[in-house]
Formats: sequence, structure tokens, C-alpha cells
Amino acid sequence: MYCKIWSSCLHGIQGKLIEVEVLIRQGLPALHIVGMPDLAVREAAQRVRGAIQQCELQYPMKRITVNMAPADMRKAGSAFDLAIAIGILRSSGQLSTFTFDENPVMVLGELSLDGTVRAIGGILSMVQSAKAIGIRRVIVPFENLNEALWVEGMDILGIRHLLDLVHPEQLLDQLDRNRCTTTFPLEPKDDHCFSPNNFSDHGDFSDVRGQSLAKRALLISAAGRHNTLLCGPPGGGKTMLAKRIVGILPRLSNEESLETTQIYSAAGLLTAPVRRIIHRPFRQPHHGITLSGMVGGGAMAKPGEISLAHQGVLFLDEMAEFSRQTLEWLRQPLEEGFLNVVRSRAQFCWPADFVLIGTMNPCPCGFAGSTSQIETRICRCDARQIAKYQQKLSGPIADRLDLHVWVESQSSEHDNRNQDVPMTSKQMREIVEQTAQFQRQRFELLPWKWNRHIPSGEWTRWIQPNAEAERLCNAATKQFGWSERSRIRMMRVARTIADLEQREMVTVTDVAEAVQLRQGWNALKNTLA
Repeated sequence: MYCKIWSSCLHGIQGKLIEVEVLIRQGLPALHIVGMPDLAVREAAQRVRGAIQQCELQYPMKRITVNMAPADMRKAGSAFDLAIAIGILRSSGQLSTFTFDENPVMVLGELSLDGTVRAIGGILSMVQSAKAIGIRRVIVPFENLNEALWVEGMDILGIRHLLDLVHPEQLLDQLDRNRCTTTFPLEPKDDHCFSPNNFSDHGDFSDVRGQSLAKRALLISAAGRHNTLLCGPPGGGKTMLAKRIVGILPRLSNEESLETTQIYSAAGLLTAPVRRIIHRPFRQPHHGITLSGMVGGGAMAKPGEISLAHQGVLFLDEMAEFSRQTLEWLRQPLEEGFLNVVRSRAQFCWPADFVLIGTMNPCPCGFAGSTSQIETRICRCDARQIAKYQQKLSGPIADRLDLHVWVESQSSEHDNRNQDVPMTSKQMREIVEQTAQFQRQRFELLPWKWNRHIPSGEWTRWIQPNAEAERLCNAATKQFGWSERSRIRMMRVARTIADLEQREMVTVTDVAEAVQLRQGWNALKNTLA
């Protein structure tokens, strides 16, 4: 008695198809699972046996062999439980329903000992892998149903208990309803949507008095997806400013939402009943994070903070306190938008297209370059200590940060003199949305959508500086000794500044502001050296 069922497991964030073959033959009663299973898969033998017996179904007292192909790929997780149970029931003639006709079916789910089907992570990736090879019917845990329905053109069945397949009358109605389901609207109040950020915890830009240059830099950063470094003495509001960028980020598109949801699903960070990311992620790892936690990997090969920030913001508070090795891993994602992780048994490619916002102090005590005359806020570090501290941020990483902004502490007297009414996060977000739309129209038929992604070889075509702006760009490059990467990144910022005013031509004013925002902290750093 032989049966074959399709299932899937995660390989990084991608779903890999697995053929679960069940063979029942005469011999001593035993269940053997072969095909490089990990401990969780091997333990499925006890869960499946307990579930079948608890449901008062007949567990074959024969020799049962379960093979998972391809045999040379390690199988991990508990998603195979339901497929193994169904294979045993079909092979023993106890299950023959509409769910298993001549068309292939994928089965996913973990079993409890009483037959309840538990939710699993990575459903979105697994269902997409089924669609890629033409499988159109997928059985998933009911708690994962909303997530699986985001993949269009599929017959999705959500079951709560193993007995639902033995008595499938109610599943017929569910299948008809699911076939009528279209793509869910991306509305903030949609019950099927999820935001990884608590916006109320991050505050509003209107709460911040002064710091107009830093606010302007973050507005440009959000509008063009430019990486930004905020540097200054303690108490200047660097962290407070950086956290508020969450409130001005544009909404995720449908495509971006699916990409982000796929990553969070693979990481097991989605909770029922909400099953889709609708706001851009904001990740803030502690500087003591391990390399594996930042990059990803480990025994289960889950994405790290770098990939969890995909399509959002990665905020590194006190960048100089992160280990040098951890920061150097940012080179590839900052340049290419993805991360290649090679392990002894496998290689993973994780999406990692994010905006990096970093903050740091200029020296160990934090007060180098401060204009404060208060004795307790005067730097007492020598030149060697300052240079050593600043060198924790390597040149290649600093080169990939488009904006370098000095954030000075604000005195209460200065705040009282400042009578300007600051813009709210809502007002800034409206500007960012308009600028993003302006860019999308320009790059409508192109593979990139943001100024930050303009290819190096085509920057003059898409940035369109006038003659005076190009002369200033060349002069700044020569004066400051910039690399070609720094020059192009500065001009991409100038392009975004022009887009904020809805202008197609980049002028000398735009380039001058971009130079100021890129060179502000570097100029002060040179004076401290």
C-alpha cells in the first residue's frame, strides 16, 4: 500500500517542495522516517500516531516507511505532520474524499496529540512554491488560512482538526467561499493586516523643537530612501529624531507588502488572525546583538535583523558600539539590496533593501565638537582617543551613508527663542507620499522605484543636473576628495531634493544642499583630527 503527498519546508525564506511517500507493508509495527529529517521531523512519528488513535481511527499495526524526497536536502520543522498522517490514512484505505482527486495537493500543518491542527510559520512561501509548479490545491491549518489566501489563483482549505478531512462536508462550502475571495484591501483597519510598529510609541516630529537641519535630512531620507548618520553630543535628540521617521514613511505597495510578509512569516513573527504587513518595518537591534542575530542563519536558517528591515528602516543607535564584524556585514545589502549567507550545508539569499539610520557620538565621552560652554559638557578626550573611536565606523560603511548630519544639543533658551511652529509627522508624510509618487511616475517602466536605486552608469540621464549644478558637483568632488560612489550618492540626494519641489531639473541649489548634508559631519571630524 503506497501513497504520495506533496508538502513543503522552508529553505531560508523560500519554500522547497517535498514529496512525502508513505509505504505500508507487512512486518513488525514501526514508523521509520527517512530523507535527512531533523529531530522535529523524527518526532512526528509519535505525534501522528497519537493523533490518529485519539481520533478513533485505525493506526496500521504494520511496518510504515515515510520517505521525504529529495533525500539529499535536510528537512526541518513540524509542517510535515499532517501530510504524514494523511499518507497513512490514505494508504490504509481510511481517507478517500474530494480533497484528493487526480490533481496534486499540498498538505501543511502540525498535529497535536488530540488531532488538532496547529499553525506553522512560512505558509506564504510554501504556498507560493506550490503555485510555481502548478499545484492549485493546498490544505493548511485554519489559523494560517488568511495568510495563505494572499496567493491568488489557489484553492486553499483551512482545517482545524484531522477529522475535518474524514468528514469533509463543511470544507466544500469553505472552498467555494475562498474561490470568491479577491486580494484583500490594504486598509489600516483591515482585520487581515498587521503592522510591526507601534506608531504611538515613536512620537511625532512636532514634539521636537529646533533641529531643523536634522528634520530636513530625515525628510529627504524618507522621500528617497537615503541612508543617514546623525552624530552629535548626548542629549541632542538623535534617537528621538530617528525613531520618528516611522511616522513619515510611505505605505507599502502590494508587491512590497507581500515581500515583507513573506520574510516575517518565515521568521515566525506573524500572529493569528492578522497575516499581512501593511506598514514599513522599523527594526532597532541592541548594539550587543550577535552576528547570527543581525545577519541571520542558525540551525533553522531564519532571517536576521538586516532582512527583517527589508522595505523599511534599520536603526542602529550608537553605531560605534556595534562590533566591527557586524557592521561590515552591512556592505552588501547597502549596495545591492540583498544578503548572501553561505553556510557549510547551504547558501541563502535574503532580501535586505532597507534605509539605514545610524546615530553615534563623536568621541568616547560624547562632547567633542560641542559648542556648549558648560564645564561638564566639555570634551576631555585626547586626539588619539577621538580618532580610535571614530575609526570604529570604517570608511566603506561611512561612504555608503548618504547624509552625515551634526546634531547639536539645544538649550532651553534657544527653544524659547524659536517661535517657528514645526511640521507634524502627518504633514511630512504627505510630502513624502507626493515625492514617492513623483519618483514612481519617472521610473514607471523601470526595475527601480526610488532615487537611491538609480544605477551608477545612468545617473546623468535620470538625475538631469543643469550645467551649473554639474560644475558644483565636480568642484565638491575634487575639494573633498570623494570617491565616485560618494559623488553619485550625493547627486541622488540632490535628485530627491528637487523631487520634493516637483522639479525635473536638478539645480545648483539642490546640489549645494546635498553637499552640505553629506559633508557636515565630515568637515567637523576633520577639524577634530
